Amino acid sequence: MMIKKADPAVFVVATGLAFAAAPVGITIEWQGERADKSRVLVRIDPKYVRPTEVELLIGDPAKAKEKLGWVPKIPMQELCKEMVASDIALVEKGDLTS
Repeated sequence: MMIKKADPAVFVVATGLAFAAAPVGITIEWQGERADKSRVLVRIDPKYVRPTEVELLIGDPAKAKEKLGWVPKIPMQELCKEMVASDIALVEKGDLTS
């Protein structure tokens, strides 16, 4: 496990916000300005943008696999779909405390 490692290290376990939005029919746009500001779901404050920000970041969990033997048991897209479905079920039940 990552937290039980004797030597400290940084591990990338890449995720995807777009995967979480897809099950409810939302497409995330990460570039440009929208004319219709009513549908802005993610807003980035310019003061937090790095001057050398790259357009595309792709996570690589290879180090976690190599050093920890960690491999995902479920594809990220499927995990996000299950998590969103669970949240939707909670909302429909009116149980937002879980």
